[in-house]
Amino acid sequence: MTDQIKYPVAEIFYSIQGEGNQSGTPMVFLRLAGCTVGKPYSMDEKVNRDFLVFQNECTTWDGRKFPCDTDYRKKKMMTPVEIVEEIENVAPACTWISLTGGEPLMHNVLPLVEYLKEQNYRLHLETSGTIPVGKDGRKLLDVLTYIDWCVVSPKSPFNDRYALEADEVRILVDEEFDWDNLPESIKNVSQKVWICPVNSLDEINDDNAKKCVTIVKDHPEARISLQIHKLLNVR
Repeated sequence: MTDQIKYPVAEIFYSIQGEGNQSGTPMVFLRLAGCTVGKPYSMDEKVNRDFLVFQNECTTWDGRKFPCDTDYRKKKMMTPVEIVEEIENVAPACTWISLTGGEPLMHNVLPLVEYLKEQNYRLHLETSGTIPVGKDGRKLLDVLTYIDWCVVSPKSPFNDRYALEADEVRILVDEEFDWDNLPESIKNVSQKVWICPVNSLDEINDDNAKKCVTIVKDHPEARISLQIHKLLNVR
């Protein structure tokens, strides 16, 4: 199977996890192509400066549009064996793999994560929580059997099951964010919640960061994530 199935890969690179519980951890980022939430901007739309910089627009869990700075276009098709060969090439000593996108769960990643675990990698999954979980959540739970740390960054349409199953829930905070408007499924797991200020391409937004401080003072079960890869000036 591992030499037959192929995955659309946007990029594979080695860097530092910049967000959430595992901030500062060296990881190889395996970005699969495609997204169920993002879409290219139409140039006839009224857009702000950041929209002209970024490739796509995304949608928050509550339906608001914001610019996505991720290029998740397909660069090549690769088998799990080829993916591991590339991982070993870029970071032979690294044991953590971040499976990300776009939206990685839009693909049948079960054979991939099975093979990565056979190679003794630890797996960090990042998902938008928008993919149907299947009957009784079986598809999601089958994949999570192989995942060491599951991060959900809720987008629209968010599936409540992901809040329950995730190890970490990351919430973007901008000037319009209101904690009280969060889905009950996320409020119920607020001890898993990391809030992150919506930032510009290369620096922290001070106003959004200060709003995060106010929020965690009111909800001390949550924590702040600052995208330290931007502070370190790395990807």
